[in-house]
Amino acid sequence: MSGSDPVPAVSPAAGDFEKKFVGKFGVIAACVSITMMFGALTSAAIFRSGDSDWTHVPMPSVLWINTLILFASSYAIQKLDRVWSILLGSAFLAGQTHAWLSLRSAGISEAFFYVFTVTHAVHVIGGLFAMCFVRMESARIYWHFLTGLWIYLMILFWIWR
Repeated sequence: MSGSDPVPAVSPAAGDFEKKFVGKFGVIAACVSITMMFGALTSAAIFRSGDSDWTHVPMPSVLWINTLILFASSYAIQKLDRVWSILLGSAFLAGQTHAWLSLRSAGISEAFFYVFTVTHAVHVIGGLFAMCFVRMESARIYWHFLTGLWIYLMILFWIWR
């Protein structure tokens, strides 16, 4: 081919492959970035837990219900049901709000618990938007990642209770 030859057209199938690849790559890159952020937060919390003014937070029981809701939502998105996934994801956020308010009413207002759960909730909100506006395959990867991240957080909360 000489420099003046036109660039061959990309077939529609190749374009679709490229869109899927870019979408998956973007989601995986986001998941790696979020993992690094939560790793840094975990390191800071471990370092800070040695201080004399460390606040031990009791685990609100709604967190166990939220975990089941998130599992159900992950199941729904695996079955490609956007509506149920969004409804259950929203219920998860409502449960988180209940947990925050119950801890606040118990006088616990400064704790890494809030940092972890609010940061996770912000990413859940992002996941809910993703379910509405991006390919379901990419949204599904991200949502399963958030479910796995929640399991990690529950283990941390269990250890630090």
